[in-house]
Amino acid sequence: MTCEVLVMNRVGAALAADSAVTLTRDRGDGRVYSMSQIGAEKIFALDEAGPIAVAIYGNAEFCWTPWKNAFDVFRTRPGAPYASVRDCAVALAAMLAETKAGGPLPVPELVEPMALSLYLDTAVEDFAMLLDEAERSDPSADRPTRIKAALDALDARARTYDEADGRSGPRDLVGGVTPRLRALLEEHYAALLSASVQARFGKSLGADALGRLGSTVIAGMFTDWIPDSAQRFCSGLVITGFGRADVTPALAHLRVLGAFGGLLKFQLEKVARTGADEPVLVSAFAQADPVRAFVDGVHPD
Repeated sequence: MTCEVLVMNRVGAALAADSAVTLTRDRGDGRVYSMSQIGAEKIFALDEAGPIAVAIYGNAEFCWTPWKNAFDVFRTRPGAPYASVRDCAVALAAMLAETKAGGPLPVPELVEPMALSLYLDTAVEDFAMLLDEAERSDPSADRPTRIKAALDALDARARTYDEADGRSGPRDLVGGVTPRLRALLEEHYAALLSASVQARFGKSLGADALGRLGSTVIAGMFTDWIPDSAQRFCSGLVITGFGRADVTPALAHLRVLGAFGGLLKFQLEKVARTGADEPVLVSAFAQADPVRAFVDGVHPD
């Protein structure tokens, strides 16, 4: 259970995090092993010249390797000192997108099919939950009608923002088709999607619905959509400090799922800086209620 807080004014920024970490592993028999400990490192330097630092919360690994390894590799790359905190975040995202077996970041041999499978499986899980919602909201509707309603809802989520995102309009793109991604999809996509659908629906979904589900999943692959079911696998990155051209400190907040085929599945949640309109910024991340209770004097609940 992580609690992190960022305090910025016009001359500096302070980033703090607890050191507790909970490790969970599926035992394979329906039971999950969980262990908690203290002493975990959650704040790392990205650009010491800036300086720019990052705090992590949520999943402590990126593509099945500790985040510390990714930041160590990032600091060896050319580019620093970065002109701004946002430029540093963009450069980090670009490096993470290129993650592959045999690259500078030590990751499992099958990391790209594994990351693709995680995205596909959680997208199908979202569809299954939407189908359940459609069945509960209109039990009298026939199954094709409920499937269409669930597919419409999933497609809207994958392509556009909604109220929960705090903005509206088409989603930001995170990449496009590359030869490397095309080769990965040609080899693994059909089998992975079919296995995920088969595990949840058997053969009851139908070819037309399966085709439309596939189209939505592919469209959402290139936007910043992260399925709701994937949130538990995501990492939060809180990047703050000064770029060489920054007069005041800035913040870039990212949520990262994984990378495959040269594509990073992530959301840029927030970019902010202090200024005349907002001279002080206090932001809480992960388990934010303790920070809000301290700042406001009243617990949110």
